[in-house]
Order: sequence, then C-alpha cells, then structure tokens
Amino acid sequence: MRDNWDCYATRVINYDWNADQFSVVDQHDTFDMSSGCLFRFAEEALWAGDFISAIRYYHTYFDLNPIFPRDYPRFRLGIALVLQGDVQAGMDIISALQTENTANTHLSGLYDSIVEAHDAQSGALGVYMAAYRHFAQDQFSAWRNESIEIGLTIDDILYEEGMHGPAAPSPDRAGCDVDVLIDEMLADTIFATDLTPQEQMSTLRFVISDTYYDDLNGDGVDDWLIWFSALGLHPMLFLSQGDRFIVSRPAIYAPTAENALLRVSFEGDDRAGLLSVIYAREELQILPFGANSAGGPGSCVLDTALIIYRLENHTLNQIFHTHLCEVRDPLDLVNALHPLRTITGWTWQEDVFDFVPFSYEWDLDTLSFELLTE
Repeated sequence: MRDNWDCYATRVINYDWNADQFSVVDQHDTFDMSSGCLFRFAEEALWAGDFISAIRYYHTYFDLNPIFPRDYPRFRLGIALVLQGDVQAGMDIISALQTENTANTHLSGLYDSIVEAHDAQSGALGVYMAAYRHFAQDQFSAWRNESIEIGLTIDDILYEEGMHGPAAPSPDRAGCDVDVLIDEMLADTIFATDLTPQEQMSTLRFVISDTYYDDLNGDGVDDWLIWFSALGLHPMLFLSQGDRFIVSRPAIYAPTAENALLRVSFEGDDRAGLLSVIYAREELQILPFGANSAGGPGSCVLDTALIIYRLENHTLNQIFHTHLCEVRDPLDLVNALHPLRTITGWTWQEDVFDFVPFSYEWDLDTLSFELLTE
C-alpha cells in the first residue's frame, strides 16, 4: 500500500482455523524507513502530542532530503518546536520560510499570518491560532503535496468510489490542535469573579472576536460567552459560582449582523435559555475540493438553523434544533421570548420531497419542544 505521503506499507494479516473456517486473528502494517514514512511518523507523533518524537522524525526526514527539503515539512518542524516550548527556534524556521517563499501563495500567506500573530502577541498562542485559522480558511485537498491526509492509500484516493478528491484536511491537523491547547490552559487557570472574564483572557494573550454576557444563573453576576478569532473553535462559557467562574466550551455561534443570540425563558422551567438563529456560518464558505455546492430540495439544511440551548449542569446544552429555509427576523419565528412556547421551523416531508415549514410547541410534561401535528 502507498499513502499520499508516498509512504509504502505492507499489511500482514494473521488467520486462525477455528474448525470451520479461517478468521482474522490480528493484522498490522510494516513500514519502510523512506522519507515519506518518516514524514508520516513525524505527523502522527505531532498529532498525538509527542513533540519530542515528532522533532526527531522531522530531523531524520531532512537528513534524507538535505538538498531540496520541502517547505511544508519545514513549517511543521517549526510548529513542533513552538509546541515543545522552543518558540524562538520554531519562529526562526517560519521566518526563514517567509523570506524565501514568494511563489507559493498558499504557504506564503500562512507564514505571513504566523509571523504577524507572533509579533503582535509575542508568544506561542498567537502562532497556534494563526496556523489553525489559516487552514480553516484555506484548506488544501489531498491532490496537493502539502496535504495532510495521512493514512489513505493511493488506491483509496483514486478508486474507493470512483475518481474523487477526499475531504480537505482538518485545520487542527494541518495547522495546530488549538482546542487541546486551550483546554490545557483552562485546566491550569482560575478565573475569579472580581474581574470580567474578558479582562482575564486578555492577560493570557487570547485574541477575542465576540462576547455575550448576561446573568444566566440569577446570582447577580454576569456570565460570559467569549469567542476566539479562529474559525470553528467553540467559545468559552464562564458561569459564576461563588468567587470563581466555572468554564465550559459549548458549541454556540457568535451573534453577528446575520446571526442572533437571544435570552429566552421556558414555561414551567426556571432554567435560563438562549435562542440562536444562524443564517451565516463563516467556515461553510470554504468548500472542500470536490464538494457539491449546488442547491435543490433540502439545500437549506446546509447553512441555516434555529437552535435552543438551556443552562444545565453548569453549561449550555442544545435542547432543540430546526432548519430555516428562508431568512426571517428571529422574533417572527417564535411566539415570544418570555416564555418561549412555539417555534416555526422546517422539517423534511417525504411526500413532497422537500423541507416544509412546521410548528413546534413547548411540552410542559417533557419540558422540551415537540413537533405540532394536526
């Protein structure tokens, strides 16, 4: 087998006779020590958080390619060094690539954004955010040498379901797994209620894109949602409890000119809620290579939604989701915000083979929204 890093592997499958037929006992792949496989090993170590092994594999890869080393592996070594804590050594590599690389517009833009973020924030966090954001905005397909779709064989890529391009690589693998790094920082940080979370986040050098605050748990202290300046990252929810904030990361879109985020209440349920109406999702403007962007029946499911969240167990959990197939004012979709009893949404109707508008009603017995049927 050969993957798209040009790494060859032999798959060994062991069978055992069980008196009736042969069955698979175990299987494993053996790799050669080619430059392609060394690059694969380095990437897999980096994804697993084993930065020391990743750096060792990258250096061994370059030992086999001393004359014309590829730019993307050099960038990955720079990221591995930054993650390991040697920020200056990593930035030296990326700065050198910025100086050298003018022809490859994709990668030169990557280097520019990382150097700019490092200079602005003077630390590793800016590097992580910039690497993640670049690949979230401008994803590569597996047909490029810079792709990080490791583990696919060439046969899988070409013939699995006919000639096609696999999905674009995720930015946490192509760039940097920012979610893991954020969670590690949260585990080591106490957020006190005597300062706003926004003030405390700025001291940690986070670049904040949007905020929402309200007293969700009724204790007289504002609770906060804070979004980062990177596509697709879940925000931080800071929920006050005594003299500290409890931090979680619910999957909620930020309020924008196109999207609404409104406080709601429910009849018979004293838990706070938020209504999110989403008409624009920035990351969905990026279509992976080979993606179908055509419309047609049911196309509204791709980019519009009305979602209800409820405060439960110190975080905001999604309790309702419906598609929206036309742009309407959020207040036209509900009876009222306090209490929220009925919602207009769209659901699939088989007999017309399309999404059609339906009403959903609050059920006092289940404390949830149910499809209203006549």
